[in-house]
Amino acid sequence: MLLSGNESSTYIAYKLNDILFYYPITPSSPMSEDFEKKALNGEKNIWGRIPLYEQMQSEIGVAGAIHGSLQTGVPTTTFTSSQGLLLMNSAMNRIAGELLPTVIHVASRSLGYQGGNIYGDHSDVMSLRHSGFAMLCSNNNQEIMDFSLIANTLTYLLRVPFIHFFDGFRSSHEIVDVKLISDEQIVKFFKASNFNNFYYNMPNNQFPAIRGAIYSSDIGFQVRETINKNYDRLPIILQKLMNKFEKLTGRSYKIFEYYGEKEATKLIIIMGSASECVKEAVDIRNSKYKDCGVLKVRLFRPFCVDFFIKEIPKTITHIAVLDRTKEIGAVGEPLYQEVCSAFIKIYSNKKLNSNFPLIIHGRYGLSSKDFTPNMALSVFNELDKKNPKNTFTIGIEDDKLGLKYTNIEFKNDLIEVLFYGLGSDRTISTVKLIINNIFKKKLYTQTFFEYDARKSGGITISHLRIGEKTFSKPYKIKIADILVCNQFYFLEKYSLVDNLKKKGILLINSSFLENKFNKVISPLTKKKIRDKEIKIYVFDADFISKKYKQKISFIIQIAFFYIMEKLEKRIFNNSKDSLIQDTIIADIKKSIYLYNIIKTNEPIKQFKQSKNLKELMSENLGDLIPVHKFRKDAIWEIEPTYEFEKREYVDKIPMWNPNSCIQCNKCVFVCPHGAIRSKIITKKEKKNIFYDFNSAIALDDNFQFTQNEFIIQISPNGCVGCELCIEVCPTSNEDEYSIDSLIQIEKKQILEKEEGKWNTFNNTIVESQKNKYIDKIKNTQFIDPLFAFSSACAGCGETAYLKLLTQLFGSRLYIANASGCSTVYCANLPSIPWNKDTNGKSVVWSHSLFENNAEFGFGLKLGIQSHKKQAYELLSTLKYDNIKKEILNCIDFEKQEQIVNKLNKTLLKKENCLNSKKLLKISDYLIEKSLWIIGGDGWAYDIGYGGIDHILNKKEDINILVLDNEGYANTGGHTSNSTPLGAKMKYSLEGKNISKKNLGLLALNYSHVYVASIAMGADAEHTLKVFKEAEKFKGPSIIIAYCPCITHGYNLKYGIEQQEMAVKSGIWPLYSFNPDNLIINKNPMNIYYEPDLSFLNKYLEKEKRFTNSIYLIELYKDFIEKQYKKIKNIQDFYNLK
Repeated sequence: MLLSGNESSTYIAYKLNDILFYYPITPSSPMSEDFEKKALNGEKNIWGRIPLYEQMQSEIGVAGAIHGSLQTGVPTTTFTSSQGLLLMNSAMNRIAGELLPTVIHVASRSLGYQGGNIYGDHSDVMSLRHSGFAMLCSNNNQEIMDFSLIANTLTYLLRVPFIHFFDGFRSSHEIVDVKLISDEQIVKFFKASNFNNFYYNMPNNQFPAIRGAIYSSDIGFQVRETINKNYDRLPIILQKLMNKFEKLTGRSYKIFEYYGEKEATKLIIIMGSASECVKEAVDIRNSKYKDCGVLKVRLFRPFCVDFFIKEIPKTITHIAVLDRTKEIGAVGEPLYQEVCSAFIKIYSNKKLNSNFPLIIHGRYGLSSKDFTPNMALSVFNELDKKNPKNTFTIGIEDDKLGLKYTNIEFKNDLIEVLFYGLGSDRTISTVKLIINNIFKKKLYTQTFFEYDARKSGGITISHLRIGEKTFSKPYKIKIADILVCNQFYFLEKYSLVDNLKKKGILLINSSFLENKFNKVISPLTKKKIRDKEIKIYVFDADFISKKYKQKISFIIQIAFFYIMEKLEKRIFNNSKDSLIQDTIIADIKKSIYLYNIIKTNEPIKQFKQSKNLKELMSENLGDLIPVHKFRKDAIWEIEPTYEFEKREYVDKIPMWNPNSCIQCNKCVFVCPHGAIRSKIITKKEKKNIFYDFNSAIALDDNFQFTQNEFIIQISPNGCVGCELCIEVCPTSNEDEYSIDSLIQIEKKQILEKEEGKWNTFNNTIVESQKNKYIDKIKNTQFIDPLFAFSSACAGCGETAYLKLLTQLFGSRLYIANASGCSTVYCANLPSIPWNKDTNGKSVVWSHSLFENNAEFGFGLKLGIQSHKKQAYELLSTLKYDNIKKEILNCIDFEKQEQIVNKLNKTLLKKENCLNSKKLLKISDYLIEKSLWIIGGDGWAYDIGYGGIDHILNKKEDINILVLDNEGYANTGGHTSNSTPLGAKMKYSLEGKNISKKNLGLLALNYSHVYVASIAMGADAEHTLKVFKEAEKFKGPSIIIAYCPCITHGYNLKYGIEQQEMAVKSGIWPLYSFNPDNLIINKNPMNIYYEPDLSFLNKYLEKEKRFTNSIYLIELYKDFIEKQYKKIKNIQDFYNLK
């Protein structure tokens, strides 16, 4: 059966547990999703029960819940990765100390060091090797299934808990054929577990006992040593179980397993999926030298020296130990330390008959860096040397420690295919459909998917291998037989032809058909295609999909099988409407064109050889960047790299018609990507511009004509086609006779001219109207944002809030950002969407973790205060009390900046004064800073709520902005405590059965906190008012912002309309509570909405997450009435007061 590693793990975990506690974290979340689906489908475990499953607010909660459940004798599990595992650490110590049996399944993933990282290595599990949990590693998907059963059996037999781990993404998301273990086999094998002894013999009221007592110093040491025998016996019993498993299934395993020549002299010791790559390298090398082998490590804790040394040939003289983690300051990484310690122990006990081998160690595969047989061969080559490197890295360009390797293509009988697509363009779904069709025909496949951190719009690369026999190649395809490209502009941007073998096939989805195709590709690409004799097939999937009313995934499948002649006849044979289907397929094939690249004398453009880091990363060439090119401290300077994030896949973009525009600037305000801008310039300035811009006579706030010109300009490659601007435009679709101010037009018709106009508009037209009287939304939009062209989804409901923050508070902004969508689109290298103002200043943006963002922001605030205090003290020391007084009395932040700039010029003249130099370094802190703690609802309502509550209970001037899209969007749309009643999301597939947490009302328990609930699409002026009030308020403030999201299940071009419906119906409240009003004897609670239940059905019906809107209406009526009454009661309370 075709299964991913995650599915293989869940298959067994579901059958051998009664309870799952979980919390979403990439790449382990699919395991919990799969568990939930099985339960909802009524599947039963081996005891005939449907397991319970419960989402917690964080992994700390998960670990605590597991501990409690295990205390009652109930089999309980979880799935996790990375920081999630580390948050369980303390509870895991207790679980292991109390000998409570469980298996935690880990899709191992990098920890965050210099920055956030969602990719795979062993740094998470290796950080828990002291926990007391046994650690069992699976190398492939079959082992994941098999070892899940073995670990679950052994944990009850010895009462030692297990971490069962496998490589995140490489194994967790790889899809291969896995042989299932039947229920009968599971029951038969699990009988050895002594499970009933655990299930029926835990303390209860009839047999009372206490657990978790406090030990005194006189007995603590002794108690800690009581568990030794359990761990000493574990390797022996584990091997016996593996032997028993072989008799049951025919699959043989050892806790340490050697592969290679019997009298080998060179050995690589490794664990995880990379061991399969080393195995392949061993075969290649031994075909010539017959001198090497590989030792696969499966049981890492407890590390059994006797089993270890028994498996190694006595002829071994040179050993390389490879670790998939980095341990700063240690003699070596964890596996290397264990190997060295094992040999020392054997040697000191005189059990080693031969000489002590030479042992070197290396690091590989951090953050999912690919590891290949060629790299393994280079390690063996290093062992050949007289003086090999003691410590090395492999797989990266490392000037000091790196081993060089050659990418040699080894012949095989496989068909290797690469699919390039965009996140959410269904390329990955298509590949999954293709492999299922291939698998039905008894061919073997291996599929691996590369993602970036974005949930849509990021590049995806699918690696598919097809063969007649079983095979294992857990590494990426570098050069493919066939390359399928679902986005035309990838062809040039990523030089895709370089990834094809000679006489390979390129299948490309493009609207440039017939003669147009030859015209739009560069001379260099044409030359490469001719030199490699590549066949090119072009088809327009969007056009074909509309013509035949078929899904794009269906079209791509047909096109793919069409070019693979041997497989073509094997598809879709089981269709019920085979005659109709055959007709459609035949017609679609006629729409697939085979092209010959015409040889021309076009000059080949010479690209610059020297590219900076971000340019290389943007072209998917990060592997070529050497270690020394990066900064050590993880600081990335803000420079105009946001241009890299401009996505060119949109066919149509809006064009502005000045004749019907009313100059409201709503289109500019709602644009999530800052791709549409407005400016006011003088007529004289317009004459000096090269391009002839469309313009209108500028209107003032009272809609009276002025002497200036009003311009709107769209960035054609920056626009992502969300159409929010068109939907929000007051002139759009007014009536059949009206002329729209924004109309959609084919981009290719106007691209070159409009891009030139955009560059002129953006780079040479200075912000001539710096209207600081920002009392209206219209006027805020004349200010250039410092946030634009992010990697957020088209129509994202979050980014316009951040854009507005930069327009209001500009280069005074400090942002502490929680993990989630906002982290990804705010700083997803190489694209940084932040820009500098005309003075070269910008936002200071920082990110720590998911769970601690509020506290992280609090630390930033106190740090800023400390610098500010020091700066004022230096002003006094230098006798600048007049300047100090001037700054303190100045409430205009722009004037503050002018005073500080003038001060800096004075300080520069005093080169020999130490205090002047010190003040010059920190004088910027004399300008009042605007600190914002920002994150999504997963952070604010769940994992970080405790931190938020703690900060609100302070009196520091801190602003919190909650971007509430009512779910864990970046993990793929999982339920949070903000998910509304009845909404269907992952982890609540039947609809959430409880109302969302009311974060605003909870915050209103503090009378000293500014609290507001906003929805920019429903009331833009209220949003502006709240932002300004919160920033002005000298205390803690929290703003909860409604954010439409693709996880809500509707076209986000209607996001503004949905916000209006949410507010009008009363589902989403608009209010602000401003404690400053109490000082001037005003009611602090202002309400800006009144529920009208007639809009409720319209709101619910629009979103696919609410599937049973008729049933929900009655429930929501009650919810809306109660919510409004609570908010009104607060207003009434202060009226009475």
